[in-house]
Amino acid sequence: MDTLQASAGGERAFSTAIEGAVRSALRAAGWESEEGAGGTIWRNPIDLHWYDELRALAIQKAGLDPGSSDY
Repeated sequence: MDTLQASAGGERAFSTAIEGAVRSALRAAGWESEEGAGGTIWRNPIDLHWYDELRALAIQKAGLDPGSSDY
């Protein structure tokens, strides 16, 4: 295996680990996931709306009120 292949493999492993951590954090906070052709969406346990994974993580990490107009 050359250095480029090793680097790509390491990046994939890191990306997979990050995705797993994000999913674990959202699930632990009560978010529900749904898989689709466009990726994963997450249902907020507070407002019951669905958000893409990045928005869900931002809402969870910042403690934002999904009903506000701040984002």
